[in-house]
Amino acid sequence: MRIDEIQFTKSGTLEKFIILTAAATNNPQWLVNYLAAKNEAEIIPLSVLSTSIPSPKNNNFVILTGLELPILAESISLRTALSGIESLRKKCANVCICLTISEALVNEETSNGATYNTLVKSLFYEAQLILQLQPLPTGRAKDVTGRLVIAKGPKNQQQILAKDLSYFVNRKGVVDLFTV
Repeated sequence: MRIDEIQFTKSGTLEKFIILTAAATNNPQWLVNYLAAKNEAEIIPLSVLSTSIPSPKNNNFVILTGLELPILAESISLRTALSGIESLRKKCANVCICLTISEALVNEETSNGATYNTLVKSLFYEAQLILQLQPLPTGRAKDVTGRLVIAKGPKNQQQILAKDLSYFVNRKGVVDLFTV
């Protein structure tokens, strides 16, 4: 698991985002040590993360990426992952889960594919907002890198208009969005 911290000032208050990148490991002790050294001991790996964030719901914004790795490597069970995510949703203002979805990963003919497919479907049905980012099927064009589709999730009660955008990443890493 890797941690990145992003801090920025918004309306005069400091906002902090913790980005946890999961990895196939059964020994998260280095993460606990890292956080303890930074006095951030309330944020720890997914298996115990949900029990360590204080209740009631607070303004934490958690981004989980690479969750497919420990699940496909069978370092954590699907039930453990979904239970941890559900606990996070109850305690945090926002939980963003980034998944890689490809035909090979969701192939139900393999045991890992069936497990991953169940994870994707479970998260989809609980989502409030779905962002689908994909490269152009024909490869990168001179002025377009890929598509960004924004859709309302099944659990969202607000009115959100679906959007289909194109994006371009220039050589400096700046991303431009524009409507199709």
